[in-house]
Amino acid sequence: NCLTGVIPDLSNLNALEDAKFRGNNDLRGNLNAFCNGTEYRENAFGITRSIQADCGGCQGSTALVECTCCVCCDYNIIGCCNKEGKVLDDKIYAWETFNRGECSLNDAQREWQEENCPCYVEIRKGNANKYDCSTDCPA
Repeated sequence: NCLTGVIPDLSNLNALEDAKFRGNNDLRGNLNAFCNGTEYRENAFGITRSIQADCGGCQGSTALVECTCCVCCDYNIIGCCNKEGKVLDDKIYAWETFNRGECSLNDAQREWQEENCPCYVEIRKGNANKYDCSTDCPA
């Protein structure tokens, strides 16, 4: 997605189970309506949410969105971190970040891509194929 602007009040989305607001360099606002402190607030079906946003949880990252319970991601490393700040997967959303066409990369993302993700390789996972960043590019 290529979201920009300020996040509106989303508290009425009480059936939401999963949302990814990460990787939107021009998105600001607050997602704490989905939180109960540092934990997710259960939705209308009693399901725990999973929400990812650029909320400053990675070491040295800048919070673009306020969220006390979200999995925090950092658009500069194209990755997400747990609550202790440990990187979960440094390439977790590179595919969607680098291949959305109309969205442009900032300088830090472009530099990261050139160094860490100059190409994609196809990886077979069960019955599905997945594409992952690689520095081992075919000639």
